[in-house]
Amino acid sequence: MLNNTVNETNGMLTLRLQGVMHHYGISNPADPVRRTADVPTKFAVCGMIGRALGIAGRNRRDKGQFQDLIDHIEIVDIEAINRYPVNKVVDTESFEALLEEMDYTTFREDYKDVDFSETVQIEYLTDADFHVTVCCSGQYTPEMIRDALKNPVVTPALGRSDCIPARVVAL
Repeated sequence: MLNNTVNETNGMLTLRLQGVMHHYGISNPADPVRRTADVPTKFAVCGMIGRALGIAGRNRRDKGQFQDLIDHIEIVDIEAINRYPVNKVVDTESFEALLEEMDYTTFREDYKDVDFSETVQIEYLTDADFHVTVCCSGQYTPEMIRDALKNPVVTPALGRSDCIPARVVAL
């Protein structure tokens, strides 16, 4: 079902998200184990599209542009098309390493008293493959997104920047 923020649509676009590792965070960044959702989240799909368009990721300058993208993209359908069993694995890294990757200033402020020398475990989906259909509105068109994914400004990621897609194809 479409969210009310998408009133007049520009069309639908189906993306194929396939990769060795995916992480679609569903837990608080300060939790000792960072869980992943079983399917791509709206924020992750918008992040991937936003990186391709150059309005998301570490180097983004205008957070308002990314919010505008979130307001004008809705996930209509997600279909798992896995040929192999999808597993969840847990990796361990230090909070310090995670903070270096993150551009969340609010996170840094909110958790300035946390001992970041501790480690955190991150759960990943492995060998997952999804068809994600999105509805575009506002200034975002299926053609614009398709072109951006073919020639991205920043490499798209499957949730986390270390989860590089084997393929991101606009079908």
